[in-house]
Amino acid sequence: MFTTHQLDFGRGPASWLEGGSENDTLHFSAANGFPVASYHFFLEHFQNDFAIAALENRGAWDAQAAPRGFTWRQHADDLIAFLDHRRKTQHSGPVIAMGHSIGGTVSAIAAAKRPDLFKALLMFDPATIPGRILPMVAAVAPSTLMGQMNLVKSTRRRKPQWESHSAFINYHRKKSAYRRFSDAAFEDYARAGLVEQSDGSFTLRYSREWEAHNFQHTYSPWQALRHITVPTLVLRAEHSYLHKQADFARNIARVSPTVSHDVISGVGHMALQEDCQQVVEKSYQWLRDNQLIGTPI
Repeated sequence: MFTTHQLDFGRGPASWLEGGSENDTLHFSAANGFPVASYHFFLEHFQNDFAIAALENRGAWDAQAAPRGFTWRQHADDLIAFLDHRRKTQHSGPVIAMGHSIGGTVSAIAAAKRPDLFKALLMFDPATIPGRILPMVAAVAPSTLMGQMNLVKSTRRRKPQWESHSAFINYHRKKSAYRRFSDAAFEDYARAGLVEQSDGSFTLRYSREWEAHNFQHTYSPWQALRHITVPTLVLRAEHSYLHKQADFARNIARVSPTVSHDVISGVGHMALQEDCQQVVEKSYQWLRDNQLIGTPI
């Protein structure tokens, strides 16, 4: 059972989920455009072994201002402020952080900046700027050239209103990025991603403007991973459009010696939604190998 919490801990009206046991804290960060509750199907596998906390990306905060000039480093600062707040108010120790896509990259930036807040980090196909040319383009003109990417344009045009959960699910089943989602992943996505209105219709919980802005200002995790000091696992999706095998091999060879890596077989970038069980098993195996399970707070 997970409960929703809201509080301004110095960064604005933040939202997060909490649940699980009274052991060490596992913090989870979601992919861009996905409220953290849309990963209930995944997080429930860890709730008997960990106290779970999951801060929403700003795109899912209530009454959030437009994202002018906001960077992924500032998303990392949100996470740092949240963990600092928990440490002071709940006397909690360093967390084991998990993150999918943008959630993995933002967690890595935070862990590199404030290693005292982290015990370990697991990254699931972390968001990055793919290839060799596009990162240079993004560095020169992120707001103009990156804003012309099809992914950014299509996100800005996302349908904002839906007549039902089933209509939302049926529409997304036809899209290539969602085609291999499990039924449980779809149900959680609809339940967490839509807000019912007074007329019975549903609107997107996650702001289209924030989702497009995050895509437009994508940040690479590799610099953070060169400086990270906590034990870290990077799981690359076998068919990821972000991490082609040759590019991944070149980048992973330059990271900190505390970083290990593996492949999630047979899946694309949305690996958790496509093969949750494989990701859970690989995560638990690495946590056991690094003696990160079962330590009381």
